[in-house]
Amino acid sequence: MAQAFELVAVGTEADGADVEVVTVPATVTCRDCGTATETADQLAVCPRCGGADVEVTGGDELILESVRYAQQP
Repeated sequence: MAQAFELVAVGTEADGADVEVVTVPATVTCRDCGTATETADQLAVCPRCGGADVEVTGGDELILESVRYAQQP
């Protein structure tokens, strides 16, 4: 998101603006042992049994929380 914003902002009033991205962890649930844990790794394996048969939910949300605009002198 931050990199895309930087690219589209070039040559506009937003050129040089800061973007703050807050990453929300995903939940990984192991289908083998049932362990559920949070992770930032979308390619995670189960930390308990090492199984790769996991379901990853969440962690991909994108919410624009606020925009502040201050005109430069």
